Amino acid sequence: MDELFDDLPPSPPWSVIEFSFSCEGTDAEIVVMCNYRRFIISAHKDNFSQSPALKSKYLFFLEVAENYELDGYTLEDFYNWIIEPLLPKLEELPEITTSLTLQHFLFPKTEKYVIRGYGEELAAERCNESEDNVPIFGIQLPEEVCVPWPQYNPKDIQLPEKRNIYGPPSYIPSKVHLKGGRAAFFKPMRPGDDKRFIHELNTYQSIHEAHLDESLRISRLLGLVRNETGQVFGLLLTYIDCGHGTLLCAVKPDITSNLRQK
Repeated sequence: MDELFDDLPPSPPWSVIEFSFSCEGTDAEIVVMCNYRRFIISAHKDNFSQSPALKSKYLFFLEVAENYELDGYTLEDFYNWIIEPLLPKLEELPEITTSLTLQHFLFPKTEKYVIRGYGEELAAERCNESEDNVPIFGIQLPEEVCVPWPQYNPKDIQLPEKRNIYGPPSYIPSKVHLKGGRAAFFKPMRPGDDKRFIHELNTYQSIHEAHLDESLRISRLLGLVRNETGQVFGLLLTYIDCGHGTLLCAVKPDITSNLRQK
């Protein structure tokens, strides 16, 4: 296969927060966030009818997505390729100069684009947009499920000044701050997560009723992220700063006792 990429200049910080595709339907949708602006990017095989070479690359990348990795290429290569025509737009975005809340992440300004191929070039064409800014996170739950827990409006939850510092850059927040400055771990919920969400609530209810010693370092539920419409966007858990280490890492001999205890 021909070389897929030329040397590109450094791109502004962006991350993929949602990705869906269908090899059978030959369509894909990538949701990208940059400076807390959301870009919904869609593509389809028919969009490359004027460029057989780009159509071939696109179909190859769908196979990469299906297999997670193929011929040395990964999903990250697909993302980098499809986002390339939007990089000039991302570079024009103003820097964030004000404090941000979870509301900015859940309901960001959004633009929609379709990726097309013309000759040897990819092009991003902006779509006509509706007035609705539909969040990609959030579920509706019965009132009786939510009532037992404290509820926090996303407008009152502060995002940290710096995004996640462990692992790949991501705009999906993990550490957030409640009123009074208390740190919490935000676990978002997507549409369709209803059963899993209720199961987790029951688990945390059992932990609460067990009256476990506070010195036991386990996650405990602080409350729900819920707005005035009744939609629930996720859980707020006690924040345990373990450097994103896992239990498997904790038993390795070179891990410090301080981190192992966390």
